[in-house]
Amino acid sequence: MRRNLIVNIVYMAALFLLVLVYRNWINISYISFFLGGIIGTLLPYVDYLIYAYVMQPNASVSKEAVGLISKKDVVKSVNLMISSDLSKKDLIFHTVWFQLIFLLFTFFVVTSSGNIFGWGIVLAFSLHLFIDQVVELVENKNFDSWFEGIPYQLDKLQKKFYLVGVGALLLVMSFLL
Repeated sequence: MRRNLIVNIVYMAALFLLVLVYRNWINISYISFFLGGIIGTLLPYVDYLIYAYVMQPNASVSKEAVGLISKKDVVKSVNLMISSDLSKKDLIFHTVWFQLIFLLFTFFVVTSSGNIFGWGIVLAFSLHLFIDQVVELVENKNFDSWFEGIPYQLDKLQKKFYLVGVGALLLVMSFLL
C-alpha cells in the first residue's frame, strides 16, 4: 500500500499543482482543493474494507483483515488485502463499470458545483483509479481484471484506447475547473 499510496499522491500533487498554476490559484484559500485531493486519493482503499465486511466476510483474507482492524491496524489490513490475489470482480470500485459511472459523476461535480473541496475529492478519486490501471498495465502487461464482468470482449488495443481516453478525459475535466 505504501508504494501505491506514494505513487498516487505524487501524481495527484503534480496534477493539482498544474491546475493551480493554470487557474492562477496561488493562494492559501485553495488549500481545500489539495485536502479534497488527499481524501479522494485515500477513498479507493475503502473498496477493500467493503470487500472484507460486506462482499466476502467469510473469506480467509477478510477474516484476517478484520482481525487486524480490530487491533487498530487498518494500514496492515489494507496491505494484506492489496497483496492478496483479490479478483477485481470482487471489488466494487476497481472495475470499468464503476469507473465509467464515477467519471460521469466527476464531470457533473466539476461542471456544476462551485465547491473546490468536492472537485479535489472527485478528481483525485478518478485519478487514483486511472493510476491503478496504468500501474497494473505496466507491471502485468495488461489490466484485464478491470474488465471482468462486462458482457463483451475488448482486444488489447481497445483496452489501451480506453485507458488513453480516460486519461484525456481526466485532463480535460481537471482544466475545466
